[in-house]
Amino acid sequence: MTDQSNNEMLGYYAYSYLALSEKNYRSAINGFNYTVRKNIEVEKSAIGLICAYACMGNYRKALKTYSSFKETIILNTQLRHRLVKDLSYFLCRDTSTLKLKKQNYFASIFLNRIMAKTHETYIEDSSNIPAIIFMSFWHIFTGRVFGDMKNITDICLYFRTLDDTFRWKLLNRVAIEDKELLDDDTLAGMFSGIPEEISSNEYINTLILSKLYKNELENARDSIEIYRNKGYLFTNDVMWNFIRLSVEEDEIDDLTVNFAKHLISEGWADSVIAEVVRYGYANRSRYSVKKEMNRLAYLNL
Repeated sequence: MTDQSNNEMLGYYAYSYLALSEKNYRSAINGFNYTVRKNIEVEKSAIGLICAYACMGNYRKALKTYSSFKETIILNTQLRHRLVKDLSYFLCRDTSTLKLKKQNYFASIFLNRIMAKTHETYIEDSSNIPAIIFMSFWHIFTGRVFGDMKNITDICLYFRTLDDTFRWKLLNRVAIEDKELLDDDTLAGMFSGIPEEISSNEYINTLILSKLYKNELENARDSIEIYRNKGYLFTNDVMWNFIRLSVEEDEIDDLTVNFAKHLISEGWADSVIAEVVRYGYANRSRYSVKKEMNRLAYLNL
């Protein structure tokens, strides 16, 4: 096949994915079915089909498609992570079908039956990714549970590539019964960003602290600036770890100095904070740290 022919063929997959992104699910399904038949990006197209069927509320078809391509997907780490990421992202972005079924009595009964069948699929194969995500999604928006729902949501919460918004919505739901999950540093570290839906000052601090523990200084700085402008407050732990990482990476800036000044006013002082204050003193045309320097002298720092 020539490069031009290959590019044209790949264009069919790109068009189908664009249709999925634009919530044109029927066009996406037609497109992905075509690319599967023509052997174009077959596994990625199968994942696209699963997402499109799911967003239309056709979980049965989504599960059937997964079953047809399951062996290839689960044996390929990249495909497995892509399925988790795409399915959770597209589902959480478009909840119209699920909300509609919640509002309609008969549709709600039908959805409950579909979820019961989905649960049976999970019982047969507890590693079935779409089944786990569908039941967790159902739990987020309806609060309905199976006897083993905690096991299901625990698996889903710790999927490495789960969409951030999906993870937060699920965490917010299950934390009603299990508040300790909000203190789980491992779980907090799995967020790649901070979803807009999070309004908890405490959990925003937890997520920023997690970024700092992972040495993501720029990411943490950006988040701090965003939430500082929104009026959020930061804990002393967040401030100190930001200072620590700024010093380690030789990236001291206005935010670092301001945090150091605040911590000294709170009675915090150590060699790391002292280094930032001295930096401020060396640039005293820009920073006012005379009081903080006196404090360091008193403490022999």
